Amino acid sequence: MLATPALAQTNLVTFGDFEGPAPGTQTGIFSPGFTQGPNTTFTIDDVVAYEGDQSVRVNYGGGATNFYDVQGVGTGIPVTPGEEYTFSVWARTGGGDGDGRLAFGVLTPGYAPVTPSTVNYGTAITGAWQEFGFTFTVPSDASYSTVNVVTQYGFAQNVGEPVYVDALSLVAAVPPPPTEGDVLALGDFEAFSPGTLPGGGTVNGTNYFRQVTGTSTFVIDGSVAYEGGQSLRANYDGSATNSFQMQFVPQVALEANEEYILSFWARTNASAGPNVNVNVQDPNAGYVSYGSSGSVTLTSDWQQIAFPVTSPVGTSLNIGAQFAFPNNAGSAVWIDNLVLAPVPPEVPPPPAISFESTAFSVVEGNTVQIPLVIRRTDDSPSTVRVSLVGGAGTADVADFETTIAAVTFDGERDSEVQVVEFTVADDGVEEGNETAVFRLSAVSGTAVVEAPNVIEVTISDAPPAGGFPLVVVEAEDGDLGAEWDTASDGDVDYAFVTTDFSAGANPDPAIPQTAARVASYDVTFPAPGTYTAFVRVYVGAGAFNDDSFLLASGPGMQDPTAAAGWVVVNGLAAGGFSAPGDVVAGAGTLGAGVWKWVRASAFPNNPADDYITVAAGDLTQTIQIGGREDGLWFDKIAFGLSGEAYTVADLDAGSVGGGGGANLLAFGDFEAPEPGSALTLDSGFIEANNGTFTIVDTEAHTGDQSLRADYTGGAANAYNFQFVAQPEVEPGTEYTASVWAKSTTAGGQMQFAVQNPSDFSALGTPFYGATLSAEWTEYEITFTVPEGLESVNVGLAFGYDVNIGNAVYIDDLSLAGPGGGGDDTTPYTEVDGSYVFELEDASFFLEGENVAEVQVLTELDGNVSGPFSGDGFIYTQEGSVRVTADDLPAGEYTATLSYAAPFDGNADGFRFDRITANGVRYGDAVDCGDDDGLGFALPAGVATFTDIEITSPETDVVTVGDDGAFEFVISRCYGYNYFDTLTLTPVGGGGGNGENVVTNGSFEDGAPGVYTGAEIPGWGVRNAAGVATPAEFAVVDDAAQDGDQSLRVTVAATGANAYDIEAVATDLAVTPGATYTYSVWARSENGGGTASFTVGNQAFSEYARLGDQTLTTEWQEFTFEFTVTDQETVIRAPIHFSYAGNVGNPVYIDNLSIRDMDTAVDAPVEEPVATLSVANPIRTGATVRYSLETAGDVSVALFDMLGRQVAVVADGPAGPQERSVRLDAAGLASGVYVLRLQGEDVMVSRTVTIVR
Repeated sequence: MLATPALAQTNLVTFGDFEGPAPGTQTGIFSPGFTQGPNTTFTIDDVVAYEGDQSVRVNYGGGATNFYDVQGVGTGIPVTPGEEYTFSVWARTGGGDGDGRLAFGVLTPGYAPVTPSTVNYGTAITGAWQEFGFTFTVPSDASYSTVNVVTQYGFAQNVGEPVYVDALSLVAAVPPPPTEGDVLALGDFEAFSPGTLPGGGTVNGTNYFRQVTGTSTFVIDGSVAYEGGQSLRANYDGSATNSFQMQFVPQVALEANEEYILSFWARTNASAGPNVNVNVQDPNAGYVSYGSSGSVTLTSDWQQIAFPVTSPVGTSLNIGAQFAFPNNAGSAVWIDNLVLAPVPPEVPPPPAISFESTAFSVVEGNTVQIPLVIRRTDDSPSTVRVSLVGGAGTADVADFETTIAAVTFDGERDSEVQVVEFTVADDGVEEGNETAVFRLSAVSGTAVVEAPNVIEVTISDAPPAGGFPLVVVEAEDGDLGAEWDTASDGDVDYAFVTTDFSAGANPDPAIPQTAARVASYDVTFPAPGTYTAFVRVYVGAGAFNDDSFLLASGPGMQDPTAAAGWVVVNGLAAGGFSAPGDVVAGAGTLGAGVWKWVRASAFPNNPADDYITVAAGDLTQTIQIGGREDGLWFDKIAFGLSGEAYTVADLDAGSVGGGGGANLLAFGDFEAPEPGSALTLDSGFIEANNGTFTIVDTEAHTGDQSLRADYTGGAANAYNFQFVAQPEVEPGTEYTASVWAKSTTAGGQMQFAVQNPSDFSALGTPFYGATLSAEWTEYEITFTVPEGLESVNVGLAFGYDVNIGNAVYIDDLSLAGPGGGGDDTTPYTEVDGSYVFELEDASFFLEGENVAEVQVLTELDGNVSGPFSGDGFIYTQEGSVRVTADDLPAGEYTATLSYAAPFDGNADGFRFDRITANGVRYGDAVDCGDDDGLGFALPAGVATFTDIEITSPETDVVTVGDDGAFEFVISRCYGYNYFDTLTLTPVGGGGGNGENVVTNGSFEDGAPGVYTGAEIPGWGVRNAAGVATPAEFAVVDDAAQDGDQSLRVTVAATGANAYDIEAVATDLAVTPGATYTYSVWARSENGGGTASFTVGNQAFSEYARLGDQTLTTEWQEFTFEFTVTDQETVIRAPIHFSYAGNVGNPVYIDNLSIRDMDTAVDAPVEEPVATLSVANPIRTGATVRYSLETAGDVSVALFDMLGRQVAVVADGPAGPQERSVRLDAAGLASGVYVLRLQGEDVMVSRTVTIVR
């Protein structure tokens, strides 16, 4: 931390050192702020402290519903919008088993995260002090002027386990002072001779002089130094009359009007009191000062001082370090690393790509659209990949048509949104909600990935025929107590309680208090079953003071004074859904001031998702709600079958639905762009020569915005003022187009139609000249797409004279089918890095007239004329098979065709008229009656068709571009097509799924049995000496995840740590700088087991670690990405098992794979020689020295073991002459880091350790 106030990091949490209050249990520890929690005490402890004399001890006795029910909150902390800040807290446990938990964050005054990265929902803490925190940028919105900092303790692990917290801070992020371009060149004092400093001279090209008085001395001290081997020691005898009579003065010329930073490190041998002052003066202008540290009080610890310097002249200046202060007499003062360096030009942050939100929902059979956003630009394209994270959710690859999608941002705009899509298969099984976790990762370009980079998608069952049961009641139609009233908000009639719970004589926020504050409803459920509760509400201006109510804990009349009969539903100001296609699951993202649907079980203190079970013959039940806050309005209460999906549209209509198809008109809710913007379409055209289309927020059917059509007159017909969307559709599929419309005053008109774009014939029943009312009205058209039609026109026209001066409003325009549109891609599976397509899943089409059916071979019997039926294999020249994909990784592939079973029916051989892949013809010069004579032949007499490689005279590979698109077509010349499998294998293992570098990850190599040492091929196993009874490692053939064998580890006793029992995949060949995907499957016999998965180099430095993972009885996949951050070409992958939960609970491991993601910098053919050196280990900083044999630009940066850049040391030109720069590590946590020099054709890395 810098000592000079001008550059110091001031802790904005004024109480964060906890040194102010007296020791003891009290409530005012967080001030301004508060503490809270059942069975909890907050105590100022003067025995245990990270720094200073005191800390906070939290003793939690249990009883909290949520972890945030026990918390210390600092409120009203001032921040500046748009500025960067660092939050930090130190914590430890104090006894027990040393296993505690802490949650922490920086929140808005409304207790929402300032950004998605400013909240941690629980991290493990131990009996040793640890620092936790993050750096973030406050949004530029002016409303972000204050924040709250929270630490939360309500975890089961903390019961009986005291938690200590200290050094809680929020500081403005201040960069370390620069060192590159140091103009002094002598301030490390390494070039001086040890001993008494001469009166003056020249060192490293810099002139200096010194002044002393009496017996005072300057000494080049070789026994004390901040860094390196020497420093300057000042011994002052107290005889001077001013501070200038003892000073060390280098003399340098600065660039006129350029900004510099002067920094140095200093300490004393006294506990406190001595001083130092460094200033920059012009001896030719009356010693005017251009910058000064002021008199800085020193301690026995090294501290850094820095201040800005700007000179209006380019003449020589005095850099004077002065020591003649009264407090210095009899004490020694040391200074070191005196640096005067220019302020580096501001380097803009790299483009950052993240998910636009963190949670999505989709119904089986539909497509979920996931927006990605890039912020900032550097005018270069960047590609990212979104992929399913195996083992992180309950869904797996079988639930999706594809699990990987890539998208490229062109880098030409400061902010851009792109959308990736994943289609969920409908398995026809009612299994309740599943979750799928997707991760965002960088593939190419300069952009980095920022949080949120992991999202969760909730997958709900597709509705059965007729949909899921749903019942909706109007809130104002119930039996309302005397303190309830009703009112209207536009076309919404609602009910509300007229008094807040705090207005009562003896208020209790957990009960209604009296029957006057209760509303009762007799609800007749549509069918027996278990139901979830929904409510449509409006949160008033009080936001978090208007966002809660009481829901009866079950059916029937409840006692308004008994807490057991009621559940508090709270926090509605921070959630909800309003877009028609939104599935109401989870909390949602809407705030106050909008009508929205909420799922009651998604909020704090919630009722169970299974709210009520209704039996046959007893379908009518009494449901009650209690008023709690007077600013919460109720429109509707609904009950839907528990575990199923209901959209806003379903709940609004009160109709049976269960989700329906996805809206193909994504713009149709008109929630974007901003109000006042013109209409834009995803595809289609707009004719607005006689009026304007404008996005407005003054009217909306749902959400906040709608489209206003203002017709000015003069159109020849209604179509002169219209817009037409042109979505893609599936032939033969039924769709419903819907729109809500109104006019300012009754009597407006519009046309709403769906048409064939080739002849403009109507599909379904159109609305021509429909007369509008002043209230929102829905218009629907249901139609079936004719065969051969792949898109339709959905048009609305407004060129009617009655609309002049009478604006028409449009909202919730949608086009949905039973499956949301879908696509015609062919499913594939990934097997050992290859992509395998089953041809029976492909598309089949006929070309020409009067051709026979495309047929499937169902039985061979050794005879080519055996039975045929169905539609799959090629039987005629005109029939073809087409395989398509849209998400393959870019690269070159070899393509092979196979048929699984041998037969003897190939006497004459086979020929194919056409084989194409991505438009390239493949085959040999075979006469099939084709103009170019290019065909493909199989030799006669071949009994098995296995891995027949597709080649041509020009190329042996199939190329897939950055868009991931692939199309393969095969047609018959004569004979039959017996192929059933097409396989694409990346050339050289590219395509993001490279060759598995683990040689025996499936444990198939090696006979079943017990192993010790390095007997398992590709593996080593170890029990440390401290393990009393060694664990047994066995390859078994009765418990494989895939294949025939797996590894079983039976732990009988644990060691001192998790590493004492391990199995290590060894001799893994890798490429320095490359990024890899790690995947392994694991389970434990009885559940509750634990394992840690690690990769690192041969020197035991880790690249990444997935620690303390809980295992279940079912196989789970654990996966992560890592980068080889040094020059190692052979690495190791240990798996650790020494956990108490594994004793007597065998753990199984199978199918470990480590694959090159193809994102590394290509290894140069000729690598120029470069040098990079740094002292190791590092305490608070070190000098980095580097050179480049051939002049060029380089960057030198520090990375943590997750591959995140944490510091830029240098960025600019380099050459053969060695350069030195300062690496400041004062703000970095202890641990292992990688220092990397990167040039155009060279990369050099050094592993360094930072210690405190």
